[in-house]
Amino acid sequence: MDGDREPPNTTMDTQTAELSLTDVKSPVEVLHVDDDPEFARMTADLLEERHERLCVRTEPDPETVPDEERLADVDCILSDYD
Repeated sequence: MDGDREPPNTTMDTQTAELSLTDVKSPVEVLHVDDDPEFARMTADLLEERHERLCVRTEPDPETVPDEERLADVDCILSDYD
């Protein structure tokens, strides 16, 4: 994994997320799958700082992602793509 990668430009995505989360009253559970712990931590921090209702849980290995039944509480899956 390339340790020098930068976070994606999230300007448009952040604006879109802000608009779509405006009326959400409960936490939005996000599962972030990424094998780079530093990038995963940075992404989770960025998302949670940008909107207080986002709750990000990180899994480092796609093989450890919970089964469908346990994913019922997850609203969004964000995944690394190689």
